Amino acid sequence: MIRKESAAQTIINLIQIAADFKAQHPEFKGTVEAIAAKGMNDQDVANFITWPQANICSDGSPGGHPRAYGSFPRVLAKYVREEKRMSLENAVYK
Repeated sequence: MIRKESAAQTIINLIQIAADFKAQHPEFKGTVEAIAAKGMNDQDVANFITWPQANICSDGSPGGHPRAYGSFPRVLAKYVREEKRMSLENAVYK
């Protein structure tokens, strides 16, 4: 890896760099974005959802795709109750 860090940490760092750039250059009219369009393992997901700027969402599309349902109960069960990675209040907030 070029940056000598995990893919998840690289994306988090790039998002912060983009936010810093926008703060330092308010006249900039373009957009600065980072999109993670890559499958992630459980550790990457855990790293992302515990990051203060992360939110938890669902695609919400019909048709049986796993992202269409179950995102929120999974977060509450896996990351709050079982792994204790965040409080119930923080998970609901996200």
